[in-house]
Amino acid sequence: ITSNWFGINGTKTMSGTSMASPHVAGVIALIISQRGNMAPAKMKELLKSMATYGALKNVELTASNIILYVNKSI
Repeated sequence: ITSNWFGINGTKTMSGTSMASPHVAGVIALIISQRGNMAPAKMKELLKSMATYGALKNVELTASNIILYVNKSI
């Protein structure tokens, strides 16, 4: 995930839960802003329905290999 970093126009690409967790939290906030609160199980179901599975290549076997995508239809 590419995010803000130090310096003018600074960005840095990082991976792992340190980057994925804020991304998912932001998606959840966006969904709540558009659809209102929902039960955690319903939110999990919605997030999983928005995800792409198995798209990453050369990842560790223990990796989830899931990409969360947000489109305009939220």
